[in-house]
Amino acid sequence: MVEGFSKDWVSVFFGDSPVAELLAQVLESEGILVHVPDRNLRGTDMFGIGGPAQVYAEIFVPRRDEARARELLKVEPLGPEESEEFGDPDAS
Repeated sequence: MVEGFSKDWVSVFFGDSPVAELLAQVLESEGILVHVPDRNLRGTDMFGIGGPAQVYAEIFVPRRDEARARELLKVEPLGPEESEEFGDPDAS
């Protein structure tokens, strides 16, 4: 990794490539510069839940935007009332 890149950029997400692409677009729409290195070539997990085609990606943002990016990427789990609204059969 380039030294300047490693000092000035921080990772805010590591996961499935399609999810990373979507989240990167969310951050970009909010004016945050993103870098997703090795798009679609990050690596595969032959024994992962997604099977042999599971591809991972990582999202980097400038260090100055880390707190805002993490806040934007924070996803709250559905509560019981939301689960029932969406027809979750396991909701009580």
